[in-house]
Amino acid sequence: MDLQVNQIITDMHSLDFIPIWLVFTIFLVSAFLCVELGFRFGKYRRDVHAQEPEAAISAMIASTLALLAFILGFTFNMAANRYEERRAAVLTEANAIGTTYLRADFLEPPSRDHVKKLLRQYVAMRINIEPHQVEEFLPKAAQLQNDLWAEAAAAAAKHPTPITATFVNTLNDLIDSHETRVTALYSRVPPVVWICLLLITALSMAGIGFQCGLSGHRTFFGTGILVVAFGLVMLLVADLDRPLEGIIKTPQRPMLDLAKSIGPP
Repeated sequence: MDLQVNQIITDMHSLDFIPIWLVFTIFLVSAFLCVELGFRFGKYRRDVHAQEPEAAISAMIASTLALLAFILGFTFNMAANRYEERRAAVLTEANAIGTTYLRADFLEPPSRDHVKKLLRQYVAMRINIEPHQVEEFLPKAAQLQNDLWAEAAAAAAKHPTPITATFVNTLNDLIDSHETRVTALYSRVPPVVWICLLLITALSMAGIGFQCGLSGHRTFFGTGILVVAFGLVMLLVADLDRPLEGIIKTPQRPMLDLAKSIGPP
């Protein structure tokens, strides 16, 4: 049973095929449904028990909303930090590639020209990659890295000098920066956090509806504003958490500037 639960939690990111706008729509519909269910239950309780302690219930619902705001802020901060990690990883990798390209001048021809050609291909492949091509890109990137390392190993064996060693170290930094960027790409808000956030949201919306049911009055405008406001923040968090789609994308300016400086492949 534990394995099944863990598998369900792990596979939640497989729902990324659902567009973000549809996620927002589903959230709004679900939230309003929770409010309506809470309202009906509150109205039923009001009809059955005329003396419900509304003050105590209001305090409980306020506490639930405060908890929702806290967990939502926590999730937003987590998604924003991961976005910053991806942005920094692009800059680090671009700097590593640029340094490797410059230090390739230390190599003897034809290794120098071949290494620079491979690096230009690597940068072009990085820039032109589409979101659905990430899994295809990784083996190609690994192959280019192997080709670069083979050239570096051959140069180090032929000319075991400190200058060649400097190039080898720089190339090693390039490979490490690639792994850092891939790790940042797949670093997402944990599914268990999303589950907790959605459950607390459902309870909060139901609580609001329940309180309205106890009072016997619907507040469509106020409830609608609250639901849409929470929905927009959820939309923003989901956008930050999806690096390959959405409005907020990881800036590629450092890699584009590098491509201009080293030329086409």
